[in-house]
Amino acid sequence: MTEPIREATVDDLPHIVKMGRLFHLRAYRNLPVGYDTPTATDFARGLIESDNGVIFISHLGMCGGLVAPFYMSTTLQASEVFWFAQDGLGDALRRRFEDWAKDKGAKVCTFSALRPVRGKAVERILKTAGYHHHETALVKVI
Repeated sequence: MTEPIREATVDDLPHIVKMGRLFHLRAYRNLPVGYDTPTATDFARGLIESDNGVIFISHLGMCGGLVAPFYMSTTLQASEVFWFAQDGLGDALRRRFEDWAKDKGAKVCTFSALRPVRGKAVERILKTAGYHHHETALVKVI
């Protein structure tokens, strides 16, 4: 049976925050970035309640992001802000986010592959789905 994916509501905030903590443990364990439950809750609530934001969830994963114009254009870009999935659900969450972005009028979609969290495998999945490198983010602890 396929895991159902749906758009999150504020009633899903406890589940989103719980998955966010799991994601944080995997993705940010080597950076001085703490996990603050009230901040995570407020951020997720903001995406859910925004006309330009969304979180898709299932029991095993979530994908959240927003649509906004490029800084130099009226063209809309969809940007994944977090993407956490277990048991191979990531691709279905990505497709759902892309469909939502197209419905919102976005012409470009960006996803990231965090190196500490199966980065190379996620990058292969994204490339197979048609994504390519355009910008590289580097991190420095200061």
